[in-house]
Amino acid sequence: MNEFPGPQDRIRRVLNTALVDCTYVSSQPEGDGSIFVLLARRRDGREVGVRFRGVKNSTGDAGPAAGASLTVKSVKREGLSLVSRFFPILKPPGPMYARVRIDAGPATLDIVCQDAEWWEE
Repeated sequence: MNEFPGPQDRIRRVLNTALVDCTYVSSQPEGDGSIFVLLARRRDGREVGVRFRGVKNSTGDAGPAAGASLTVKSVKREGLSLVSRFFPILKPPGPMYARVRIDAGPATLDIVCQDAEWWEE
């Protein structure tokens, strides 16, 4: 049986496209904390933004320094156990989440979310 792709696959594609050769500008939660926005700058000076939606949790080390190089370290499925992988009926109810880790120089951003979108100015 084919399973609908999890959020980690989509988010990984978005981040690999958006954050290639970018440096950190700023990041902040928006609204009630269910949205987290990361702003970056490409080498040619264009600004890139990534909006993480359905945020369950977002943490970061002591604020990354502006101009720090961004590296996507991992995008993994959150809350999946080995048992639920072999027995799909045992998957937890509710939406699936992805855990995203991005290094901004020596600092790390850790975001647990459902989806992400990006734009370029």
